Amino acid sequence: MKPLVAIVECAIEHENKFLIIKRPEGGHASGLYAFPGGKVEDKDTKSSDDVLATAARREVVEEVGLDLKDPLRYVCSATFENPQGEQFLVTVFHCKINRTNPKVIPSSREAPEHYWLSGDEVMHDKQSPPWLRKYMAQVLATRISGGALH
Repeated sequence: MKPLVAIVECAIEHENKFLIIKRPEGGHASGLYAFPGGKVEDKDTKSSDDVLATAARREVVEEVGLDLKDPLRYVCSATFENPQGEQFLVTVFHCKINRTNPKVIPSSREAPEHYWLSGDEVMHDKQSPPWLRKYMAQVLATRISGGALH
């Protein structure tokens, strides 16, 4: 079995809207909507006992400039293989903003466009790929039922 590359994504919620970025052209899922996130890096493994949450917080700062002060809640995980045959493990978190400043300062390289969209808008927009819709449905379902905080 090939090694898995760990990826984290964060569904950031503020006033019943979710922060969605448009992936830059030329990369994986270019031009499609996504939650902010990215690969777990070596430095994430050295700074905390909670490697995935640490990576999610770092990626959010890098992509959209939000320093999350609110708890992250685990939502789901999934695997996929890219066209080059690499295996990925995606872990999705949810963060409802209460104490975090919601002012987005996007990275022009990593998040050239961003939007605050309702869950329904994410579910029905043609730029939302099937996996984002799946993750959004799970965020909405677990948001109601609760879950572990990180």
